[in-house]
Amino acid sequence: MTMPYTRAPHSEGSNKGTTHTHTAPNAALLIDFDNVTMGMRSDLSKELKTLLNSDIIKGKVAVQRAYADWRRYPQYIVPLSEASIDLIFAPAYGSNKKNATDIRMAIDALELVFIRPEIGTYILL
Repeated sequence: MTMPYTRAPHSEGSNKGTTHTHTAPNAALLIDFDNVTMGMRSDLSKELKTLLNSDIIKGKVAVQRAYADWRRYPQYIVPLSEASIDLIFAPAYGSNKKNATDIRMAIDALELVFIRPEIGTYILL
């Protein structure tokens, strides 16, 4: 059985000469929070606020998700939630405390491709 799908608006033919009168959010921001925390050398809260308020992101992102084992980062739960970022719990397993964040992000991104065809930009951090 084949599943019907909808093409993303940007994939149907050429858009030359087309002017867009609205700027609806058409991006998805998916954050591997474990990796982000390892890469930050300064105040993470400040860096995230700067990113979310930047002209690149603000008003352009339709989906905002952060993936982590949130038991490790309780201090960020409220600020991220207040910034309208969906917190996806990716628990750590085993003796080395690895989690499946990368796989979960990839699956979510692929799912968004099909269920949210208006999203044309994916920002993976």
